[in-house]
Amino acid sequence: MPTVLVLMPYTREWSEQVWQALSRVQQVDTSKTISLHRVDTESVAADGLAEHIESNIKGADIVLADLTEANPNVHIEVGFALALKKPLLLVTQDRKWVTTHLQGRIVEEYSCKGADGLGRLTSTMLFRIKDKMEMLRAKNDEAIARASSAIEYSVECYSHRASVGLERYFREARHRIDILTTNLSFLFEPYADAPLTYFDELSAALDRVDSKTKVRILTLDPESDFAAKRGIQIGFAPAVFRDQLRAALAATKQVGAKYSSDRFEVRTYGDFPNQITYRIDDHIFNCVVAQPTQSRKHLTFKLTRHQSGVDNSFINHFLNVWGGRAGSAAA
Repeated sequence: MPTVLVLMPYTREWSEQVWQALSRVQQVDTSKTISLHRVDTESVAADGLAEHIESNIKGADIVLADLTEANPNVHIEVGFALALKKPLLLVTQDRKWVTTHLQGRIVEEYSCKGADGLGRLTSTMLFRIKDKMEMLRAKNDEAIARASSAIEYSVECYSHRASVGLERYFREARHRIDILTTNLSFLFEPYADAPLTYFDELSAALDRVDSKTKVRILTLDPESDFAAKRGIQIGFAPAVFRDQLRAALAATKQVGAKYSSDRFEVRTYGDFPNQITYRIDDHIFNCVVAQPTQSRKHLTFKLTRHQSGVDNSFINHFLNVWGGRAGSAAA
């Protein structure tokens, strides 16, 4: 479902009624394909607010900004959205607040005095959002057709897994997180110099207001024969490696316990899948598996779901292991 991020002053006397008029777009949209949200609905520490706003802008499909009163924060956020080339919709209660750098853009003027003015704002923005969605769909279809027909193409390569920035992809996930790995302990490690872990960011995606994100995790069964073999391959005593797997699996189940099974599920497999893969929405991160060190220290490749061969190489493989043809029953 395309997401529309609304940028506006949230504490003015007119703010709430304008937000209600904009959010009503979701109610009158008969196709139920539009989701509007704003950045002040989540509790965020003051020193993390800027990063929180930037993350929301990056994750939005469309940005809708109210320029009323020429609020400096809104204009900074609009500039960031422009730099990211986000589809942008602009509204204002008076064109005098449209600054020079936005003069060449379409800006819808509205009145918040009376139900008629706000009703027109709702209907106008429904039309404009639908129009932007059609443009996004057309571009996406073109990109998919171009990528799927390519025999060879370039991919991004990172020197090791921590350099990918998985924390950001987890945090911004909107639909699906699938993880196929040997040892889940990596997810409980702090990333960079931050006090947060990768699992903190994964949980943030699940806990986001109106989140539709679903998580499936496949990890090596600690009691399997291969757990002992893999431990030896990377320099651990079998008993030590099994204990690592058990502890990480137990911690993962504890995190998942607060979510319904249709949103968070963990399963184990009993044989080596020859892959360590993270699928986050349409991004695929594949980590090289090799001896004698853990894959987190090896090259990681980033692909997109729409590139030729990706479904067959990664998505279908995950589904086969998840379904039990190469793995054990649900844990």
